[in-house]
Amino acid sequence: MVITAVADNVLEGWRPSRADIQALVDVVCGKTTTEEYIDTVRTAPAVR
Repeated sequence: MVITAVADNVLEGWRPSRADIQALVDVVCGKTTTEEYIDTVRTAPAVR
């Protein structure tokens, strides 16, 4: 699931950091919610 999400978004120009990947893993593992993840992404600094 995480690999697919990253691969799809990399094709769209996303350059994920380790923190970005960890945040996705946290959602998949149930450590955070999708809503919390989206809120974090929206408030993160500009795309790297």
